[in-house]
Amino acid sequence: MNPQSPRLNLAKQHRTPLFLAALVLAGLVFITNWANAQITVLDKQQASIVNQSAAYTMWTGYNASAASKLVIGVSTRNKNNNYPGSISSVTYNGITMMQAVQYSVSAAPGSRGKVGIFYLDNPGAAGDIVVNWAGATGSGCVASLLALNGTATGVSVASSAGILAADNTGSASVTLTTTSNNSLVFAQHLIQAASPLPTAPSPLTPISSKVGSGWSGAGGYRLVSTAGSVSPTFTTASAQDGATVAAAFAPGAVTPTVTVTVGTYTYSGSPQGPNSYTTNPPGDAGAPTWSYVGTGATSYGPSPTPPTLAGTYTATVSLAAVGGSFNAASSSATAFTISPVTPGVTVTVGSYLYNGSPLAACRAFEILGGSPIYRRLQFGRYHRLWV
Repeated sequence: MNPQSPRLNLAKQHRTPLFLAALVLAGLVFITNWANAQITVLDKQQASIVNQSAAYTMWTGYNASAASKLVIGVSTRNKNNNYPGSISSVTYNGITMMQAVQYSVSAAPGSRGKVGIFYLDNPGAAGDIVVNWAGATGSGCVASLLALNGTATGVSVASSAGILAADNTGSASVTLTTTSNNSLVFAQHLIQAASPLPTAPSPLTPISSKVGSGWSGAGGYRLVSTAGSVSPTFTTASAQDGATVAAAFAPGAVTPTVTVTVGTYTYSGSPQGPNSYTTNPPGDAGAPTWSYVGTGATSYGPSPTPPTLAGTYTATVSLAAVGGSFNAASSSATAFTISPVTPGVTVTVGSYLYNGSPLAACRAFEILGGSPIYRRLQFGRYHRLWV
């Protein structure tokens, strides 16, 4: 049970959350940020072991605690053609991973190889990743690993397909139909030939391409923005038996960051205040609910209606959840001010004749709080208005 390459074995051990964080800082994390999802590939690795065994420790002390989902693709073959068998389990830190799909290279009882995809949601603390055989002894193992974030639990859809010795196209594919926008499709391949090595060409991102013991395997993934039919395809040896499997994993709901957009507000006699916002990631169509509250010496709310009077306030917007795309989210209480207006005063002037009595009142209107202020012009003081 020795890894094929000591250098690879060193590289694949003891992955800590700090190490994964360093991958992010180094730009080695693959992120797709769409309108309604964010799927992050924290890590991708390959491993191979050529020995015959009933159990293969593919990674020692691997740490997937920072991931929401761990996915392992396995290509393996029993030690001779007359022995039936299957991948009985894949474990992470002693926990049995869920099988998304497993397929035999041949339907005969003595099928020569197995290819499968296994996953574990919220994998937790570090541990060994072990591939176990049942009913036969394996003849090597090639494995692909993805550590993911931003995924929904479970697998949304899986599919498998085989190729026969008569196939001379030099390619192998499997078709599945994704059920969610922005899914991640993982594919694994096995071919009964050691050369040429199979590869995962674009639009797949390659994960693995390794030789087993007289056979070889490969893995790859792609991010699919729109739900529909997808056919992951590998370049592979011609005129050989082989098999390809694929599984689609849906994105989990995103909790967006909500930011209130603040403008400039001056008293106008009508309700006013912030009424727009942005989200990151964008595209959240959740129904908004606003709340306005006075601060300091300003007494107001909480109210869903913007304030009218001059003063200091905060505005908060809360967005409802949208299906499996966006979780409910709220902005912070965002400060804004309605400034006092500079009053405009208009004097209404009439025609006046001296009659020995006080003259009738003139009116001065001061636009402040919507209430006019009345002042009387006293007899003899035509040049002065008291307001």
